[in-house]
Amino acid sequence: MDNKSVKVMFTGDSVTDSGHLRPLGDGTTELGDGYVSRLCTRAWAENPGMKVRFQNSAIGGDTTEKLLTRFDTDIIVRNPDVLFIMIGINDCIRFVDENTVKTEYQIMPDRSGANVEAMIRKCLDAGIRPIILSPVYFDLPSKSGIRPHRDDLDVRYRRISEKYGVEYIDIQKAVDAYMRKAGSFMLSADRIHPKPVGAALIENTIYKTKVYQGLFK
Repeated sequence: MDNKSVKVMFTGDSVTDSGHLRPLGDGTTELGDGYVSRLCTRAWAENPGMKVRFQNSAIGGDTTEKLLTRFDTDIIVRNPDVLFIMIGINDCIRFVDENTVKTEYQIMPDRSGANVEAMIRKCLDAGIRPIILSPVYFDLPSKSGIRPHRDDLDVRYRRISEKYGVEYIDIQKAVDAYMRKAGSFMLSADRIHPKPVGAALIENTIYKTKVYQGLFK
């Protein structure tokens, strides 16, 4: 890694938010108690003197629509060098949750994909390197409920990432492998929000990728 400091931001919904300092988690003690904080702590432990600055701009409850609405003011103006985006599970929830079905409008999958594509284009236009993280649902594949909606987004996000030459990290694959051995109880109480083990699994999956390790070289 050269002498230039690299600003790495994470954004998305409550899975990433994890109670970070408002309006922006910036630094080792402000990132919340989820996978972002774990990534930062591990990075400092293994790379003393590193010049990577971690930030968290996620907001719990965000859909792809809500994130896109605040994308310019909360992200682009802060000009991160790298942006990790995990978003979409709240789009999926609106199709099956009784409360949100009645009170919130549904975001169709093609619209969710278009929203993420718009985020990617905004990043590239601003010279920001976007990295897409698959939305995560802590339950194995099924033909009903939230999972098929999440899997639909996965296909769309992969296609869009390939279109723009953007890295895509499949978090769900690692989560599925774990659940096939031990179920979901250790990972999440509600299949949406990660427990400490779930956050550790997300963190470890990101940490082992070449694109993430390249931040420290």
